[in-house]
Amino acid sequence: MTDGKTAPELSALTAPVVDSDTLVVYRSPGPLKKTTAATFADYIKAFFSASGGSALVGFLQGGTGAVARTVQTKMRDAINAADFGVVANGTTDDGPALRLALAAGVSLGRPVALPKTTASILVSYDPASSLGGGLYAYSILVPSGTRLITNGATIKAANGITSWNRVVTFENQSNIVVEGVLRVDANAANRGTPVNEHMHGVYFYDSSDIRIPDGIDSQNAVGDNIYVGGTSNTVGTTRVWIGDVYCKTAGRKNFVSQCSRNVFIGNCLFDNINGGSAVGGAADTTECNSLDIEPDSFTGAVPNDITFGNIVTYGSGNDFTSGTTATQADAWVLRFKSLTSYITPKATVAPWVQNAITIIGEEVKISGITSTSAQISIAYAARLLIRDVEITGSNTDAMVMVANTGGEVPVVRIGTLRLTNTNAASTSTAGAGLNNDGGIVDIGDFYPVVNNTAAWNRGTSASDAGALRIGRMFAKNIGEPGFGNYGILQSFLGGAVESYLEIGLIDYEDTRGTKLDRVVYLAGTTGSRVHILGYANRSAVELVAWEAATGYYNNGTRSTVSKGTPEAMITAGIGSSNLRVDGSNGTALYTKESGTGNTGWRPIAGYLSGSATYDAPSLLTMGTTTTTVTVTGAAVGDFASCSFGVNLAGLVASAYVSAADTVTVALFNPTVGSVDLASTTLRARVSKV
Repeated sequence: MTDGKTAPELSALTAPVVDSDTLVVYRSPGPLKKTTAATFADYIKAFFSASGGSALVGFLQGGTGAVARTVQTKMRDAINAADFGVVANGTTDDGPALRLALAAGVSLGRPVALPKTTASILVSYDPASSLGGGLYAYSILVPSGTRLITNGATIKAANGITSWNRVVTFENQSNIVVEGVLRVDANAANRGTPVNEHMHGVYFYDSSDIRIPDGIDSQNAVGDNIYVGGTSNTVGTTRVWIGDVYCKTAGRKNFVSQCSRNVFIGNCLFDNINGGSAVGGAADTTECNSLDIEPDSFTGAVPNDITFGNIVTYGSGNDFTSGTTATQADAWVLRFKSLTSYITPKATVAPWVQNAITIIGEEVKISGITSTSAQISIAYAARLLIRDVEITGSNTDAMVMVANTGGEVPVVRIGTLRLTNTNAASTSTAGAGLNNDGGIVDIGDFYPVVNNTAAWNRGTSASDAGALRIGRMFAKNIGEPGFGNYGILQSFLGGAVESYLEIGLIDYEDTRGTKLDRVVYLAGTTGSRVHILGYANRSAVELVAWEAATGYYNNGTRSTVSKGTPEAMITAGIGSSNLRVDGSNGTALYTKESGTGNTGWRPIAGYLSGSATYDAPSLLTMGTTTTTVTVTGAAVGDFASCSFGVNLAGLVASAYVSAADTVTVALFNPTVGSVDLASTTLRARVSKV
């Protein structure tokens, strides 16, 4: 029992001594006190639950050299948002408490952790972001210097959010690190009114040096799930590194980059199948794409760029537009490792729109294009550089349209293009492949699987003549008799600039009963120019046919083939030759005899011939006789020669053109004695001058 112990004995105790109903506590300075266990427990509870209680409890980290601290000091190494009142129950507005926690984290230089919870952290408007008229710019503004630890929690917009509000905003901020996936639910299903396209999930604007290595999961925005931008014609948001990104269901776009420099994103999955007007966005006929590059009033004065890893998109397509000019195209660059797009068509929403922007990547795959969706459009001064492209679908138009728009020439360079259009040809364009209308298109290997024309290369004015260069084309059973019964259509419909086609090798096979009429068809009035280096004809299909009045192709040597005279049309070196398919005797074959331009061509003299059965009379010594042979096309002054089907036995024969279409043949006997030739065939040949 404790009652009989002395003070020194009690002071030596290392722990409270308890009997059946009492507890003695030694206080220094002060006397010994005796109290009940229950009363002492209440005292201890009140003492340590006070604000300073944790400062009275010691903490020592394991390991040699650890320094003793209090529990309070240890626990203040990091801030939990719950310390400021975040309850994370999915119903309470945690916005005010979370904003206080973030501000404290910056002021104290400590990370802020979100509570580990399966419920959402609900956030409403930040009153400090008032735009007037009951509208607000954001719910949570992440301040500069923040280190946020998400712990898997989801930040969700409160019910009734209206126009302009962004759930999580990085605007005019810098030096921010987010650990763990930043999960945001913009709660479009419970939106208020009014709404507009600026109601984003995660919003970056004129901010820098932000790292979110574990990525972002942003869903259900009325506007964009993620928006990256800034002041027009600046670097905007810059030096941002984000890990993998998942976006689903946006009224406008899943991911938008408007103005950025040195922004790097990991692998991305963008799903907007159920986006658009269904979640308060714009009409489905104008919006609801997945990935969008859309600078505002971009001049190209300040370069912008963004880089992704592998991208997969579901929905109506993707939109890349920085303007209309080459200056703008050169200044805005989108890079990715690969982009795979599964199209769920929506009327008039193109699966790929690219205007005046440079896109560089290793691989593009687009599938699901139908007649409901528009074709892939590459226009103005767009630049597309992709190693491998595969496009499949069933469209009543060409799958890909490259168009010179406003005098700006798009440039497309693809290593390997696999293009499939399964639509049955029923019009001039249904089931077609590539339509190059005034662009510059270079394709290494081309594998078309189409029911109509594989490629259409054309121009319509002096400023938009198309240039299509294909290294090798491998095709089988393309074209449809009666509708586009040719593999490649080369046409030019006006102006003075050549429409140009060059193919290294065409490897074509046709196993159908009714085969393709011709592999390449030159159509239009002027300007068709074709160079074909090789043709592997596996099915006896004609290589080239003409509709055009003039045009030519060459076979990769110093030879060309033309319709019309090569003079003033074909540029070649001296010694080159040209076969004119519409030529006649004396105008079918030309040689280049002078100059380095397109003049100096001269037709090679043709040979005309005729024959007749001739029984010459017996000729005495020094006797002569003549006869005539009809040679159509012969003219006085042409060179003429003749031959007999028997031995002339010393007689001398000569020939000359005596009149139009007439060759006179003379026999002279210089021998001693008479000569009587047997009846034979007399042949005359005329060389045109």
